[in-house]
Amino acid sequence: MQDEELYGGLSRQKMEEYAQEAKERWGNTKAYKQSAERLKGYTKEQYAELAKEGEEVAQALAEAMDKGFDSPEAQAAVDRNFQMINERFYDCSLEMFRNLAVMTTEDQRFADYYRRFHPDLPEFRLKAVQFYCDTNSQSAA
Repeated sequence: MQDEELYGGLSRQKMEEYAQEAKERWGNTKAYKQSAERLKGYTKEQYAELAKEGEEVAQALAEAMDKGFDSPEAQAAVDRNFQMINERFYDCSLEMFRNLAVMTTEDQRFADYYRRFHPDLPEFRLKAVQFYCDTNSQSAA
């Protein structure tokens, strides 16, 4: 597998730039440290699995767009994404998950990733995540 395939079409150099940016922005946070600890032992194959799972989630969301952001299909994809973050990267609160969804609409790099699956997917994903967070925060209360 080529680095570009592993990193969603990005070169190793570009991924290293993004990694450095993340470290500068969030390096002192608990989530960053937890994610770095969990990922440090990953093999190239495990990174490929992560990339594949991320693409599967995005594709599932794109396929659910005609059913609505609050549909069982969209919410199942969002839940899978939330669980993946919590299992593979760091303990992610609903508030943090919501903020990540906002970032995917505001940061062109993230929006472009989701637009590969559907032109309106970043905005749809944001609505689906907001609904997920609202629903799950109410049920937790």
